[in-house]
Amino acid sequence: MKILSLFLVLAAAGCAVLSGPSAPSQTRTITLAADYDRSFTAVLSYCTEHSYPVVVTDYPAGIISTAYRPTNPPLRGIGAAFRTRCKFRLSRIEADRTCVVALAIIEQAGRSGQWEEARATEAAVQEFYDGVFRDLVHRLPQTR
Repeated sequence: MKILSLFLVLAAAGCAVLSGPSAPSQTRTITLAADYDRSFTAVLSYCTEHSYPVVVTDYPAGIISTAYRPTNPPLRGIGAAFRTRCKFRLSRIEADRTCVVALAIIEQAGRSGQWEEARATEAAVQEFYDGVFRDLVHRLPQTR
């Protein structure tokens, strides 16, 4: 089974294009202007609201990991089934700043019935992660 590591969830990138060269297998990072507690809660809330079954939460280590969930195909008319799971690693930078490293693993059903690496352009991958990070920032209380 091949796995393509992506930062943003394809569901958030509804119009992503699945063609061209595969995106590099790497994670994406954001620094949130929030303390560790609120950041951890925001990531858990994101997973729950987007129907990712959370299977690991390790608050002291800053780890949140989900099981796979079905993902709608990013292009209308594509018959292949997709599934996605996410992993997050949080770390305190300062009292009011938290680093979040995100990894989305996206697979598609292959012709043989096995799950295989989903191919996506770098632009589609970046759009996905941008959506995840916008959602996380939106979940944090705004300070004035």
